[in-house]
Amino acid sequence: MGWGPHLRVDFDGSARIRADFPDCEAELAFTDFHPRFDYQSIAVEDGNLERSGHHFEVSGRMTGHMRIGDQEISVDALGYRDRSWSHRDWTWMRGTRWWPCVFGPDLATHVVHVARDGGMIKAGYVWRDGKTIPVVDSDVLVALESDAMTPRNGQGVLHLANGETMHISCDRGDALVMHVRGYTAVETLGTAILNGRRGMSNLEVCTNPAGGHAEPVCALGSNMVNGLSSRP
Repeated sequence: MGWGPHLRVDFDGSARIRADFPDCEAELAFTDFHPRFDYQSIAVEDGNLERSGHHFEVSGRMTGHMRIGDQEISVDALGYRDRSWSHRDWTWMRGTRWWPCVFGPDLATHVVHVARDGGMIKAGYVWRDGKTIPVVDSDVLVALESDAMTPRNGQGVLHLANGETMHISCDRGDALVMHVRGYTAVETLGTAILNGRRGMSNLEVCTNPAGGHAEPVCALGSNMVNGLSSRP
């Protein structure tokens, strides 16, 4: 599976990512912590969140090495990946909060909020000690920069099907802007904290109440430039 001549992903039990852009080279392997599962069937009441055919998700660990510009980096990090196929229509979503956090092979969380015509969809799960626990209700609060799209931090309260309540938070280590098929969101990578335990957070935020499709023109705290960039 590839995207153009410079990026390829192969599967041999692990997902192996190879990149050879002029300013970025990578040899990475993503090892799953648990079997991949159909997210919508376990986390969404009607089994269909994004009007797509199928969608799986899994937490794991990314290892390998990469080069960004002149900097060589060894990678050994927690991670999260998903995959959808069939037709995907994102035009109906007026705001999203998509937030996976990974703490290790024994613990991961995920919560999603989608604003749409007709109300708010809330879904999610907790993976703990080999079992999946649905999130039956949740509250997510995001602090945004003045660009109206880049998160500074996030907080969440997760109410689980077994009666437990979890409090989770994250900061922003870095962020990038994603604009695809008229949908703009910011992927915010940082540290998650749950009951004193630290893990990886990827808080994706889209704020689009009027349903616009134009590309963003200003970003504070996130990168929206293709190719090699550096912090000011």
